[in-house]
Amino acid sequence: MKKCWAIEHSPCNGEISREHYISKSIFEQQFIYVTGLNWCKGKEKKISIANLTSKVLCEYHNNQLSVVDSAGINAIRIFEQFFPKQYRSVKTEPENKVVDGLNFERWLLKTAINLTYKGDMHLGVGMTDSIPGIPSPYLSLFNVLKY
Repeated sequence: MKKCWAIEHSPCNGEISREHYISKSIFEQQFIYVTGLNWCKGKEKKISIANLTSKVLCEYHNNQLSVVDSAGINAIRIFEQFFPKQYRSVKTEPENKVVDGLNFERWLLKTAINLTYKGDMHLGVGMTDSIPGIPSPYLSLFNVLKY
């Protein structure tokens, strides 16, 4: 049975939905090259951004985390403004010029959990109840702060 990694935070609602490993709005290109994930170890795979997903969150938690996604996307756009133009991957201007630090940290953690959930990578080594592919409840709760 497919399971939502955020179930430790609050009850799930809805089906398990396709969640982008990394927020799709970070990318302006349609395809990227990926390596190192369970399904592409040892080889580089070209994949469309639309298909760079996994069923790791229920619809409710996926929707609740949209504010976190927005903060992550905005922060990346702000950071890229400092890169030389030839190294920028994002041409879109940030929504605002302020990084929401707390929600950016949550976005980084959410992205790390998305990438490691149900795989063989270990996020939270040494934390209580942390095993490869399953984050410690402490991580999935985001310190019991509301999304």
